[in-house]
Amino acid sequence: MRELRWPEVQRFLMEQATESTDFRKRDLATSALEVYEPDWPGGEVYRTYDPAAGLKTYVGLVWSDDESEIQRIRFSARNSAEARAVAEAEHGPDRRFSVWNEEDAARPRDNW
Repeated sequence: MRELRWPEVQRFLMEQATESTDFRKRDLATSALEVYEPDWPGGEVYRTYDPAAGLKTYVGLVWSDDESEIQRIRFSARNSAEARAVAEAEHGPDRRFSVWNEEDAARPRDNW
């Protein structure tokens, strides 16, 4: 919300903050409008906690149990170990799969 600051959302929140007969809507809208202020009170928490920080996109293939079908997969993870854990959690540890990160795959390798 802070980065996008859509004007139509701001207009709606301003209407709710000034015209709503429900005090709860007014309070919530007033609080949400703080994001449009140059100095956002309490906004620091969103800069220090970023759950998406360090996530990479991984892609891969999962084979069916009889290996007659192949499914493409795509998800986010912080590293290859986490990517493997995600693939195992979603498709089962006994399934055959291969996952990789395009950025890592494009980098030159040492010791090859």
